[in-house]
Amino acid sequence: EGLFSNGSRVRVQTVQIALRAVGTTYELDGLPNPCFKPNQPSFLRGLELLLRGYKKEDPPAEPKLAVPVIILKQLYITSQKNPTPRSTLIVNLCNIAFFYLLRAAEYTNTGSKTQSKR
Repeated sequence: EGLFSNGSRVRVQTVQIALRAVGTTYELDGLPNPCFKPNQPSFLRGLELLLRGYKKEDPPAEPKLAVPVIILKQLYITSQKNPTPRSTLIVNLCNIAFFYLLRAAEYTNTGSKTQSKR
């Protein structure tokens, strides 16, 4: 069982990211990527089977609470009541964090009844 230094379990997605990073390092050095089939985006067969096995062992994903978009709207409205450079900066940083640093599709709740498959 793979563990991080803090004792939490390593999941298959972490392994995939690490393998892609190794392959990218090779490619940046002008060498062929050892993790992927030539000219194809899929992992080599052995790695693919290994990752599939890891995925079966992973516990189910824990759902996260959705952050409604109304929070950003309310933040913007509040900042416009008394616009200062600081309040503008805070609103802009919150927008960046919400739409760029977070994956918006996983952390937003539009209120509709349709759900993504994620």
